Amino acid sequence: KLVADGRVVADSKVDLVTSGVSVAVPAGAAPPDITSEESLKLAVLAAPSLGYATGPSGVQLARLFERWGIAELIAPRLVQTPPGVPVAALVARGEVALGFQQLSELMNVRGIDVLGPLPPEIQITTTFSAGLCAASAQPDAARALLTFLASPDKAATKQRHGMEPA
Repeated sequence: KLVADGRVVADSKVDLVTSGVSVAVPAGAAPPDITSEESLKLAVLAAPSLGYATGPSGVQLARLFERWGIAELIAPRLVQTPPGVPVAALVARGEVALGFQQLSELMNVRGIDVLGPLPPEIQITTTFSAGLCAASAQPDAARALLTFLASPDKAATKQRHGMEPA
């Protein structure tokens, strides 16, 4: 949309990382089985409270609950965090029993245990991209930064932070 609106230079868009949704519980809580779509659905149905983030991953998670036919049933137990509030904070405080957010947002947060990613068949992946602002005062420097961030030798850094190179 930014390219179509002329705000980002069309040939400058570069996908930088992909980030999948993971599941977390309060530290020390009994971990439910999340290894398959069916086991995750059962864990969602059994959880007294569920936390999820705003944005694309939250929208997709809500659609998954609708596809499973459980959206209305679990609606009273769903807690969607306001923008800027990480799901991990609610999980760590015990406000939600099962939290869903990108691994990069959950990892390294005290007070939670990250159980792992959503099963592959229902994984929700977000691609983060960047591009040169059409009004950039330093387009050459911006293109150099994009090249640097997208370079293959940055893969280990991206993975260390819970994301995969795009």
